[in-house]
Amino acid sequence: MRNFSVYNPTRLHFGRGQIARLAEEIPPGSRVLALHAGADILRNGVWAEVERSLHGRPLSRFAGIEPNPQYDTLLRAVAQARHDACDFVLAIGGDAPIDAGKFLAAALCHPGDPLQLLCGAPIRAALPLGCLLTLPIGSALSHAEGLVSHAERQQKLPFASPLLHPRFAIVDPGLHLDAPRQQLAHAVIEAFARTCERYLGVAADAPLQARYSEALLLTLIEEGRK
Repeated sequence: MRNFSVYNPTRLHFGRGQIARLAEEIPPGSRVLALHAGADILRNGVWAEVERSLHGRPLSRFAGIEPNPQYDTLLRAVAQARHDACDFVLAIGGDAPIDAGKFLAAALCHPGDPLQLLCGAPIRAALPLGCLLTLPIGSALSHAEGLVSHAERQQKLPFASPLLHPRFAIVDPGLHLDAPRQQLAHAVIEAFARTCERYLGVAADAPLQARYSEALLLTLIEEGRK
């Protein structure tokens, strides 16, 4: 037997039409920094739904978050958020915008150089963070850690704090139905790879966890072919 403790304060909203929950989760009067990657959310109507749900709240949209969030890019987001006096962070997309959102939430409350947060400085305060998952896979919404890529150092730098747990996460499977077939295939492969990591790392005396992984792997094989 292995001892463990679990703490996860993130509220999860799952199902169709859940973007409307943004109006409940983000207080009126909040000035929201919305982070995302490319223009997909503009084309597929997600951004229009976000704007409708947050009507009356100032929205500052920052696009261009890379698949591995780059430190220099995040510094530009910090500057924009400070200029617009943002006090709530909304990450839209997959793991990359969510990691970026966690860093922004901490950096905007840090009195010194944001790089210190990637070099072991304690995170003593953070803005509230919410997540809207628009990709078929993502795990960053369920924990309080993140990674930022630093080009000059050629490193991925980790950071973590219980303060970075997202306040809420919205998962609407309907957003994934119109995703490009290649994107869905990548999601299946990523889910398979992550499950293999858990499966191969399970202790020999944990058969129940191993069976969970086997069931998921078999389901991914069967459904992924469709």
